[in-house]
Amino acid sequence: MASIYKRKSKDGKSTVWRAVVRIRGYPTVCKTCDRKQIVEDWAKETERRIKLGQYNFEAHNRNHTYADLLHRMEGDGAISHHRSFKKIAVPNSSTGSNV
Repeated sequence: MASIYKRKSKDGKSTVWRAVVRIRGYPTVCKTCDRKQIVEDWAKETERRIKLGQYNFEAHNRNHTYADLLHRMEGDGAISHHRSFKKIAVPNSSTGSNV
């Protein structure tokens, strides 16, 4: 069964909605959004897919590493201009060696 929570954001000015889907025997799945209707629809669809065995928990609960973050920021060009970036050894995720 899904639970919908209304929460204040950190700035205290805006409201966010959080849906939490808990079904016995399955991991808990959550989503946060700024519109209540979006999280309600997501919760209903997620419950349906879990009960049918179609929900991919691995994709939802994937852990990201620091190296993944650095590669993403490098690809976006967010830190390539920074002088300290050239000193950081970023591991290459495909080969497991440092770049």
